[in-house]
Amino acid sequence: MANRERMQKRRQQEKRKTNLAVGGIALAIVAIIGLIFWRDVRPGVGTEIPVERADHVPDGEPVESPSDPPTSGSHYADPMPAGFYTKESPKYLADNHDSNLIHSLEHGYVVFWRNFDLLDEQGCQDLHADIRSTLDEYNGLKMIAFPRPSITAPLVMTSWGYMQEFETFDAGLAERFIEVDPDFALEPNAQ
Repeated sequence: MANRERMQKRRQQEKRKTNLAVGGIALAIVAIIGLIFWRDVRPGVGTEIPVERADHVPDGEPVESPSDPPTSGSHYADPMPAGFYTKESPKYLADNHDSNLIHSLEHGYVVFWRNFDLLDEQGCQDLHADIRSTLDEYNGLKMIAFPRPSITAPLVMTSWGYMQEFETFDAGLAERFIEVDPDFALEPNAQ
């Protein structure tokens, strides 16, 4: 009888292990489906800008974007490397830099477009420090800070199809934009 009880106990233990394993697998599947669904239905942060074009064009050909600053559009084959650019940067001085920046957006980058002409000296220093701090917090990964004299706000953040304007820097809003919006890019895992 002791053998029978041990065998029954062993079967119960094995059944519990099997049930736990099956339950864990089922939970993982439900979580993956939930994440996929959430990614597709959750809203982006900021204003959604309809994507009108996403084609590659030969270098030197004009590019088109539905917004200023760009959030999508036709672009050259080479993306802009991550970094903090100034008006003296060779990449800024190059013609058609938007074409490379749009390609970076397509790859899931976030661009901090800034117009320091709208700020006094202290405001420029503060915004510069805020942007640098944010880039440092995320190790600058897939982030670009770029001058944009044509914008009417001191800072506009863009990702593929989204734009967020800032009259004053809001670190929490910038963080939400960085963590949510790049997922909407056409090639978010590309370099």
